[in-house]
Amino acid sequence: MTFLKEFFRLVFILLLSSSLLFLPVPSLINTIYAQSQGVCEKQLADAEQRYNTGRFDEAIGLITECLGKPGLTEQEKMKAYRLLGLSYIAKDYLEDARTAVKKLLDMVPNYQSDPVQDPPPFTKMVEEVKVEQQQPKQKPEVKQPKELEKMTKVEKKKGSNTKWYLIGGGVLAAGAVVAILASGGGNGETPIDNTLPGPPSLP
Repeated sequence: MTFLKEFFRLVFILLLSSSLLFLPVPSLINTIYAQSQGVCEKQLADAEQRYNTGRFDEAIGLITECLGKPGLTEQEKMKAYRLLGLSYIAKDYLEDARTAVKKLLDMVPNYQSDPVQDPPPFTKMVEEVKVEQQQPKQKPEVKQPKELEKMTKVEKKKGSNTKWYLIGGGVLAAGAVVAILASGGGNGETPIDNTLPGPPSLP
């Protein structure tokens, strides 16, 4: 009987301790996730306030930090890319603004900017990027086999002419050297006899 009491008490303690260890983990994860969501919402609100007061660099910093966080909602991403595009346009960083607008339109292809709230350069850029994305991408022009064949023939002909010019030039140079040597130096004088005379005869 005592053994059963001890056994049940031990099982109860194990169950209680395991529930204390494992139950808070999901709620802790949810709390952290909710806090990160709240922090990003606050960051975006702060970024918008800084954009409205002309502190564009600070706004860009807050938005970029926010976009680097995991678990953003689609709504937060849309708001972030819109605000990032506006901030970059205000700084006259047009390529960066175009990139932000492209990401915004990748998420929401039928996005409509608000002409009352958004400045005209942003509205114009949104429309330009929409047109670009709707146009089919042109494939690079590939030359037809006949054109390639003609080009190869012309290149071969050029190469063979050069080869013959080199060979002809080499033959002419060799002929000139042989003619010079045969004529004895090429200065028009008769060659000098360099042999020594024999000894004089004795009387």
